Amino acid sequence: MKELLSLCMLTFLIGQLSFAQIWRVNNVTGVSAGFLTAQEASIAAADGGTIHFELSSSSYDDLLLSKQLYIISTGNFLLQNPGFQQSITPGFLGNIKIYDTGAKRGF
Repeated sequence: MKELLSLCMLTFLIGQLSFAQIWRVNNVTGVSAGFLTAQEASIAAADGGTIHFELSSSSYDDLLLSKQLYIISTGNFLLQNPGFQQSITPGFLGNIKIYDTGAKRGF
């Protein structure tokens, strides 16, 4: 019985560790997020993780990817699609450069 309980706990913990984390990036003064720059978030994120760029009136820096990451932000056509975002302030990211076969481009 103890072996079964131990196996169940181990399976649960491995399952929890396999879920990728979402890393918040925000360079607005006074807003607390995980990272200020795109590259810092990319370095910290595990393969398969997600980087979420939040609203900002100033541009984020360039991003060099060497692993598979999902990148999300406010989207396009904010004025043409009212009501889908909390704010129509766009977010801007510099160049995205993809290195290595571990980083894949997908839409």
